[in-house]
Amino acid sequence: MENKEIRRLNLRGVIDHYFDGVDRRLALALDKQPSEISRLFTKNEESKRNISDVFSRKIEKLVDKQLGWMDTPHLELWGVGQGDYIDAMDDLVDNMTPEQISRLMDKLTTKLVELSKK
Repeated sequence: MENKEIRRLNLRGVIDHYFDGVDRRLALALDKQPSEISRLFTKNEESKRNISDVFSRKIEKLVDKQLGWMDTPHLELWGVGQGDYIDAMDDLVDNMTPEQISRLMDKLTTKLVELSKK
């Protein structure tokens, strides 16, 4: 999966989770026109806009996430059921860079350590 799609899925998850699924609320929070947000999700490939680095950083700051958060898959926000995680992760890992895989491994290791303490 390309980074532009990861960002788009993460942004949809942010809108759903933090803005009650309403694109307009995100637009207002960012002082943007609602049409600027809708162009990120349009089915029309000629009109569709990618989510820039600058815009990604604004989203991260707005929802109090660390730098680069928008570039990392967050399946919990994508509406992927727990049973679908393995299949979804399989597809994601096939298209990840070594740096992204390393970050994912760090997160998984941390989570395993947390779970083993319970």
